[in-house]
Amino acid sequence: MKISVKFLQGSNIQIDAEGSDKVHSLKDRIAALRSEANVENQKLIYSGKVLRDDQTVEECGITGDGFLVCMVTKV
Repeated sequence: MKISVKFLQGSNIQIDAEGSDKVHSLKDRIAALRSEANVENQKLIYSGKVLRDDQTVEECGITGDGFLVCMVTKV
């Protein structure tokens, strides 16, 4: 499925994901597309909840209809 990822700066990207993918692998895909989004500095939010790296897409209830918000903290 395609998942929309919105950044606080206003830009959006799309990533591919399966239900069995871990949140950490989503962060890896985001980092590959956006150089300023280091995996360690990302927080992914879905439906108002910060996602844990060890959760799967399915466990989080992420669907192709929704979107993730990616917060990138500054070091």
